Amino acid sequence: MIVWITGRPASGKTTLARRVVEAAGGVLVDSDEVRRAITPHPTYTADERAIVYRSIAYLARRMHDAGLFPVVAATAHDPALRAAAREVCGDVFLVLADCPLEVCEARDPKELYRAARSGGGTMPGVHVPWVDPSDADLVVATDREVPDEVIAAIARAARRAAKSTPAGAPR
Repeated sequence: MIVWITGRPASGKTTLARRVVEAAGGVLVDSDEVRRAITPHPTYTADERAIVYRSIAYLARRMHDAGLFPVVAATAHDPALRAAAREVCGDVFLVLADCPLEVCEARDPKELYRAARSGGGTMPGVHVPWVDPSDADLVVATDREVPDEVIAAIARAARRAAKSTPAGAPR
């Protein structure tokens, strides 16, 4: 099963994904790293985002097909982007890293919100809409420390979902 962790920028997606990887022996697919490889000078246009997210989904699918347990940390702010990822990935256990906008902005380790508010870029939740997924398999509050039990539950739930879904079939 592929675990895809979505959420606003600075919501704790990568932190959550790293913990799931450590607990379950998975492989992290971080959207920031993939984006740097594909678009070293990102423009964040809609077309570029579609290419980056399809590439992330393709990488995760290839890892899955090789017998690995990919855990993706990627904003995927729009339902169309998430649908395109599911089209490529097949099985996805979608986790929403749920964190209020004001907490994400206060964290802002990459200063993305500050740059966006001062006129730079097209930031989900600032310049382009952020749409919570209505089809998330699990919602995790990431505005505070996530307990180890929740991390273990994500791994267990993904494994259960993988066993109950035929390979390659959409969930």
